[in-house]
Amino acid sequence: GAVRLDPDQSVQDRIRLVFDKFRELGSAQTVLRYMAKNALRLPRRQTSGLYAGAVLWKEPNSAAMLSLLKNPAYAGAFAYGRRVTDPSRQVPGRPATGKVRPPQDRWLALVKDVYPAYITWEEHEAILATIEENRQTMAERLTRKQAVRGGAALLTGLVRCGRCGHAMHVAYKENRFQYICRIANPEYARANCPYLTGRPIDEAVVQEFFSVLQPAEIDALECVNAKQAERRRELEHHLEQEVRRPDHAANRAARQYDSVDPENRLIAATPEKR
Repeated sequence: GAVRLDPDQSVQDRIRLVFDKFRELGSAQTVLRYMAKNALRLPRRQTSGLYAGAVLWKEPNSAAMLSLLKNPAYAGAFAYGRRVTDPSRQVPGRPATGKVRPPQDRWLALVKDVYPAYITWEEHEAILATIEENRQTMAERLTRKQAVRGGAALLTGLVRCGRCGHAMHVAYKENRFQYICRIANPEYARANCPYLTGRPIDEAVVQEFFSVLQPAEIDALECVNAKQAERRRELEHHLEQEVRRPDHAANRAARQYDSVDPENRLIAATPEKR
C-alpha cells in the first residue's frame, strides 16, 4: 500500500519542529538543548515488544537527534545498506557487533521520491554537510585543547561525580584546570553537575596522603626509591659497556696491527683466531 505520513498530527508537528529549529540554530546539539530546556520529547514508534506499533514519547538524546536529522526517509528517499557489518570489527560470539556506516555511494540501494517528505533532498544534503562541518570543528577544538593542556591534574580518571556517580573529566584552561562531570550535557543537553577547581583538590589529596604515612613508612618508601635508583645506575652501567665494547675491540685490533713488522702485515690483516 501507499506510504503516508504518521496520522498523528502531534508526531508530524514535532518532527517538523526539529527541522525548523535546525534551520534556525544550525547544529544538532543546539536543537537538543532547545528541546531539553523546553521539556520537549521525540516520538518513536515501537517495532517490537509489548508496545509494538505504538508511539512512545521519549526524552531526546544526541544519538536520537542525529538519527532523525540524518535519516533520508524524512527527505522522501528509500535507502538500504546504510549500516553494514565489518567482519574485522566484530567481537567473537557477538554477531550484532561490527556495524559501520559506509559512505552514500556504497549503499546497496537509494531511491528518491518514494515517501511523503518533510524536507527536500537538497535540504537533506545541506543538513548532512552542516553536521559534518560541525563535527570537524569540534574535533579541531578538542585537538587544540589536548595539545596545550600539559596534563597537570593529579587525579585524572580517579574522580567521580558526587551527584550522578559518573567519572569526571579534566578541563584545562591556560595554567588552570577543573574536574567536570559532562555526562548529562552531550547526551541529553541537561545542565552539567557542579564542577570542582582542580588545584585545591589535588593539594588536599597530597596533604592527606602524607599525613597518613608514618615515619617508618616514609623510611621504607625512601629505601625503595634508593634501591630503584641503584638498579637504574646498574642498568646504565651495563648499557654503557655494551656501547663501548665494539670500540674496545676495534682499538685492540688496531694496536695489534700496528705492532706487527710492516713486512708481515699482510698476514696480520687476517683476524686472529682464538
